[in-house]
Amino acid sequence: MSPWTALLESLHSSILAEFRERDADEIIEVGLPSRHATWTLPNSLISPPLRLIAIGQEFDFQLRETDPMSAVGVTGVVVGGSDIDQEEVRRVWTQTLNRSASEFSRKGIKPRFLPPNIFDPTQPSPIQPSRLIWLPFAWRNQKVALFLAAK
Repeated sequence: MSPWTALLESLHSSILAEFRERDADEIIEVGLPSRHATWTLPNSLISPPLRLIAIGQEFDFQLRETDPMSAVGVTGVVVGGSDIDQEEVRRVWTQTLNRSASEFSRKGIKPRFLPPNIFDPTQPSPIQPSRLIWLPFAWRNQKVALFLAAK
């Protein structure tokens, strides 16, 4: 398994577990992943128009233990809805990373994360990804999408 896949799988399972723990009776509707070559929001966050909050973190990790070169990217989550709270989005993301630590270790990857930043995902991206993957889902009255962008 590639380190990129391991990172994305770990984050995806962790964020879904975080939402399940917050309300075990609520159904999580998981959407299909989408891939892009530039910063483009997934359709689930565009229509209907929603208030969006995003949090993201730059990271790097070695692709192989014997390789001195590291991979660099940005990952995070975008949440859309009528009653979203910036601090709650930050807490969800922090808990997601905490849950992911054991998965990272089990899968043999050691990402190093810079501090998280809240940003407006509708504005031009501060990074120009070479590839971008979105994993969307819906929970309660919110649209959520995990993203991973490779620089």
